Formats: sequence, structure tokens, C-alpha cells
Amino acid sequence: MNYLIGYTVTDARTGAVLNEGKMRVKNANSEFVAKAKFATYIEKQYPARGQLVIHSISKDNPMLRMFDDIFKKNNPFDKFAK
Repeated sequence: MNYLIGYTVTDARTGAVLNEGKMRVKNANSEFVAKAKFATYIEKQYPARGQLVIHSISKDNPMLRMFDDIFKKNNPFDKFAK
């Protein structure tokens, strides 16, 4: 199962945001395993990190992702959403 995790990583000394976004975790059996794999990855990428905040976690559905990719690029209503 794949999971999509929304996160924020902050600096230990300054508290500034180092990175913020969403990342896909592949081949995890549960949400807990996905969070653990993701935390291990972030520890390697940002050794000076102060805090890792996971905002959201959801199962990744490839069919919904496909439709999102198609309609996000050519959405005629984007100009009205702003």
C-alpha cells in the first residue's frame, strides 16, 4: 500500500521551516509503518532538523491521482478560484 504524507520540517536552532510539502511512501503495510519509514528518511536528509510535523496521511489511490493530473493542468475554473 502507498501512502501520501503532508509534512513540515523545521530547523533545530532557528525554528525556520526547512521543507514543507507532500511525499509518497511506497510499500508500507499500515499508516504507522509509513510514518516510521518517512521519519527515518527525513532524519537522513535533514540531520539538523528540530521538528517533523505530519499534517496529513492518506492512502494513495493511483486512479484518483491520474484524474487529478489530467484535470489540474487544464482546469478552466482555476482563474475563478483565486
